[in-house]
Amino acid sequence: MQSLQELHPDESDDTLISGVGREAMEEMRQMQFQPMLMDNYRRYVLIKAKKEPELNDRTETLECVPLGEFKFRDDAFDSGKKR
Repeated sequence: MQSLQELHPDESDDTLISGVGREAMEEMRQMQFQPMLMDNYRRYVLIKAKKEPELNDRTETLECVPLGEFKFRDDAFDSGKKR
């Protein structure tokens, strides 16, 4: 955060945090079109702190959730399976 503040001294912390989130979402959107990732990964999730501003994905190709609300949805941790 300190590096960002040095690069953008006139921006508020909330603005910087939102900007980083938007940038991460854009990078993840672009990764989805890479053949290796398209074939091997189904979900793209940006995990944020609960107090961070809401980041909406208009394309609905990404999930943006607070850590406490994130669910793996693959039963690996819920059913006692060991990997």
